[in-house]
Amino acid sequence: MAIVEALTDQYERGWRMVEATVAAIPDARWREAGRDYLNPARLAYHLVETVEFYFSDSDDFPFGQRFGGDWQKLAPAELPSRDDVRDYLREVREKSTRWIRRHDDVSILGPNRRHPWCGETLLGLALYVLRHTLHHHGEMNALAVLDGSDTDNWE
Repeated sequence: MAIVEALTDQYERGWRMVEATVAAIPDARWREAGRDYLNPARLAYHLVETVEFYFSDSDDFPFGQRFGGDWQKLAPAELPSRDDVRDYLREVREKSTRWIRRHDDVSILGPNRRHPWCGETLLGLALYVLRHTLHHHGEMNALAVLDGSDTDNWE
């Protein structure tokens, strides 16, 4: 299970980095930093919801249901609190780990039929989701650094 173990390890490292960045953003800036979509609360909501979507078994994923609206359209005051995002992150982190671990090194190389734009195999899908997660983590991390936070969270 070398592939699955390596993938699990990389996801765990990524989740810890996201958690550290969420914690590093000053409370006063959580919903207000950045501009447009570059806002910590907005990015965190999108990041976590997207992971849940890709690792969901649902063909009718309820985007926006968790926090009452589309992550792109909610007013800053309507965005989820840091605690709400932390709770959601913990849930989705567990879901992503279960999704990865339900595979072995053979099945993870099987076809990805649900989201073909992410790659031909389930491993390709998992790597796509990890890249997406770390892309938005980088945006949040940059906002935290610009606000003077210490975000030395590389793993």
